[in-house]
Amino acid sequence: MRDRAEAPIVDRLSKRCQQLSELYGLSGRETEVMELIARGHSGPAIAEMLFISENTMRTHNKRIYAKLGIHKKQELLVLIDQMEA
Repeated sequence: MRDRAEAPIVDRLSKRCQQLSELYGLSGRETEVMELIARGHSGPAIAEMLFISENTMRTHNKRIYAKLGIHKKQELLVLIDQMEA
């Protein structure tokens, strides 16, 4: 598992996801999943990219939403957009 501190920040979206992750205490894997969701990838595509099952991907997604206090993808995108880049 990759530590959040070692995660490469490649662009503004990555930086915002990292800030959101630190603010809400997301795990490294949850941060990866959150960023891939924000980039528009589907659940099955994310599972394939991260070599995890779709069920595991859904579990990460549920935990992300619970920690952030949101219920849908649009709310996630708004939260990410509100972070300073």
